[in-house]
Order: sequence, then C-alpha cells, then structure tokens
Amino acid sequence: LDEVEEGEVEGGAGEGGGGPLDILLMPGLAFDAAGNRLGRGGGYYDAFIQRYEERCRAKGWTMPPLLALAYTPQVISSVPMEHTDRQVDALATPDGIVACTELGARLIQRR
Repeated sequence: LDEVEEGEVEGGAGEGGGGPLDILLMPGLAFDAAGNRLGRGGGYYDAFIQRYEERCRAKGWTMPPLLALAYTPQVISSVPMEHTDRQVDALATPDGIVACTELGARLIQRR
C-alpha cells in the first residue's frame, strides 16, 4: 500500500502509473452470493480497501469494483461478516459471474 499511497506504482494503474485502478481482485477462502468474503482472518485486504477508498475520495477518483475469482466449491450458502469486512461487487466462477451488489450488476450488463 505504501507504493500506492506514494504514487510509485508503475504501469497497469492508469495512464502513466500512479492513477486509479480499474478493478481490485479479492482473494478468499469462501464466498456467498451476497458478496460476503471469508479471508484468512488478518483483515489486510479490508484495511487496504479502506485506505484505497480514502485515497480515491481525496483524488476525486471512482472506487474500482471488487471482484473475486473462485472455484464453484468455494461459494457457500452463508459467510459470516464482521463490521470491518467488505463485500465483493461480483464473483467470477467457472459457472459464470454473479453480481453481488448494484455496481456488480452494472458491470455485468456492460459486458
């Protein structure tokens, strides 16, 4: 995150590097159709998202959608969430893409 905060990211982060990201890929052990995500319990990605969201607001950027890639068995009926956990906007599995939020639905419609 320090590199992102200092604007030192080169290439792939917008025109000329250091710009807004187009999408954030989120890892996880399990997900549900509502976009709830079970990570490894460290809260690192949730903390990164919070800081990056603050950076987007400060720079006038649009927050990129959060996308998770998962195998079908990783999608379960319900994932417990804490107040600091962030939902993903869309979930891509071998069976297709599931919109988990309104933003996710808009992304899928644009394909």
